[in-house]
Amino acid sequence: MSWLFDLNVSFIFLSQFQAKVIVTKFLSAGNSLGASELNSIGGPNLGALDLSVLQGIRNDSLQDADALDAEIAFPINFIQTCATADQLTSYQTYLGGAIITYIRSLSRVNISMDINTFIGLDSAAVQALSVSEVSGLLGSNLNLLKTFENTTVVQNWVSKQLQSELDKLGISLTGGRVDSNTTPMTTNTATTIKNTTSSQSRGTYPAPLLFMFGLLFIAVQM
Repeated sequence: MSWLFDLNVSFIFLSQFQAKVIVTKFLSAGNSLGASELNSIGGPNLGALDLSVLQGIRNDSLQDADALDAEIAFPINFIQTCATADQLTSYQTYLGGAIITYIRSLSRVNISMDINTFIGLDSAAVQALSVSEVSGLLGSNLNLLKTFENTTVVQNWVSKQLQSELDKLGISLTGGRVDSNTTPMTTNTATTIKNTTSSQSRGTYPAPLLFMFGLLFIAVQM
């Protein structure tokens, strides 16, 4: 049955359901999905496969398969309009080397990325993400960022963010940069004390003393 995977045209005009049936029959005959088979399946058809099938694909096959570029296999419009919950879970297998532009697009489509997938993303891509983008990526899994705060990738990302922005996440992440526009309270207090002392030295007198000066002035006039 290996002839099923000889040409890409075998899958181009098939629905995801039909593609899944063919792959299932192929596997039931004792075959496995290598790099060439995965390339033939290609595109969103990969997301139609059962999670157990995807988990059974060898790592070397995943690395050698040209079609497993996440942006090609799972375009943003497919994720937004067609992907099921199971497909959203299974496609994250392919995100390890995803480029920053694609990851930023994912942050706007409510995917609730698995925390282990997030940590496994390209480090340079993670460091380029803003606080709001990470919040959008993780979605309902955002609280787990606190759980994994001691991992290298999370620590490095946190250190690049303003603490004031991290505080907006509401998960008690610390270690961010101090906002340069924040003025320490002690400076304001010292300035207030200095201004008060200066004003007194320029001729501000207690009320009783002013009253005595007034009486003295009246007595002289008499």
